[in-house]
Amino acid sequence: MKIRLKDIAQMAHVSETTASLVLNDAPSRISEAKRQEIKKIAKEHGYVPNFAARGLAMKKTNTIGLILPDITNPYFAALAKKIDDELRKYDYLTIVVNTDDKAESEHDLIQLLLNRGADALIVIASNESSENSEAFDKLLTATGIPVLLLDRTIANPAYNQVSADDELGGFLATKHLIENGHRKIACITSMKTANGRERLAGYRRAMLEADLPIAADWEIDAAFKFEEGYTAAAPLVENKAVTAVFAASDLIAYGVIKQAQEAHLQIPEDLSLIGYDNLAFSKIVSISLTSIDQNIDLLGETAADLLVKRLTDKRASKAKQIKIKPVLIKNQSVKQITTSK
Repeated sequence: MKIRLKDIAQMAHVSETTASLVLNDAPSRISEAKRQEIKKIAKEHGYVPNFAARGLAMKKTNTIGLILPDITNPYFAALAKKIDDELRKYDYLTIVVNTDDKAESEHDLIQLLLNRGADALIVIASNESSENSEAFDKLLTATGIPVLLLDRTIANPAYNQVSADDELGGFLATKHLIENGHRKIACITSMKTANGRERLAGYRRAMLEADLPIAADWEIDAAFKFEEGYTAAAPLVENKAVTAVFAASDLIAYGVIKQAQEAHLQIPEDLSLIGYDNLAFSKIVSISLTSIDQNIDLLGETAADLLVKRLTDKRASKAKQIKIKPVLIKNQSVKQITTSK
């Protein structure tokens, strides 16, 4: 027979209210000894709390909705795992949903999570929403629950926001190529996204500081996908116009590698390459890819910690906007060359 809260209370010689307070880790004046006794009894008898009933009674469900734009992207998948690991430490269940980078799906899934009683949301916005921040802001405000924006942010200080410094990342990647003697450097990035444009801005800053020109066809627009990187690299490989490429995502970089291999070009002997994200695959593909690491662990930990504090600490009501500094991870895809400006 399934053991009930009432049974736990009787065995511990306390009221059901007292037993409930202890098993829900709610603040009370119950002695530590009695707390441990009640928890021991519950554990020995395999008591499982009724989370649905608890949610109705306490107006919380201990569930967090995590909204991703593309769960097939290894970067977002790794970030989701880290967030889930962190939230579990606080006894929160993570419900992960995927929008396919569409604002309409985002709207529907937010409503679904609200209907399921989510206590809060962590949102990596679709590109449509991040570009139309006013409408997105209204949507988030209407939820009535805490929202944390991750990776793709908007210009509203009312939300906790955690992101990597993409402009710095683009700068570090390009500077590394310049320090290795490269002068003709292309940048393949998503110009339709804020992240991609920030990485492009970093590329331009590094080139400007080094007093290097940028040819019009060295800046190429491509989504953060393998096939887009493959297509974007075709004219660079065919014309041999540059000695190095900064690919603003590792997935783009993998596409560049395939295009180069088909043209019988070796990386880094014939073409140097830097990616972005430092995905696990970057260490096991045929070319050990130099890449920018956004520090997924710190992003996930920071996001989870901020949100939990917002939910549990009334003093943490003031929102924070935190940028995590990326770092350059050097592998074997960049060649040192000697050339003149």
